Amino acid sequence: MHEFAVGDIVEIETMNGLIYAQITHDHPSYPPVVVVFDGAFDRRPDHTQSITGRPPRFTALISLASALSRLGKQVTLLANEQVSDPFPIFRTPVRDKLGEIIYWWLWDGRSLAVDTGTSGPNRDAPLREVMGAAEFWRRLEDQPDQDG
Repeated sequence: MHEFAVGDIVEIETMNGLIYAQITHDHPSYPPVVVVFDGAFDRRPDHTQSITGRPPRFTALISLASALSRLGKQVTLLANEQVSDPFPIFRTPVRDKLGEIIYWWLWDGRSLAVDTGTSGPNRDAPLREVMGAAEFWRRLEDQPDQDG
């Protein structure tokens, strides 16, 4: 299975139904950014806007085709749509000697910034780490909202 391109929307069959993800950005030092959209479907929606108009369920840095191939999972390339969103913000915790988080590094794909707060718009930003295949599948199989 070849890796997907930026803009590709893929359909992944899970025990909860069909779940959709889109490869949104490339970075030379990391795997692609993959956004998994909220909701699971009993059947494929008629329009991709029904998928891409949904909020993200989670975002990950992962080589999607390789990860799903390692798990023996089949995916369907549904469409390719241009992505206009900026590179997402990722966060990395910085811990003290006791393991407590003392601040966060925020990364926008180009530079780092420090965030000392525990609230605000970046509180729920995805972690800046390469997600493994098993963790990706576990998060897919967590109960999403059921749709058509």
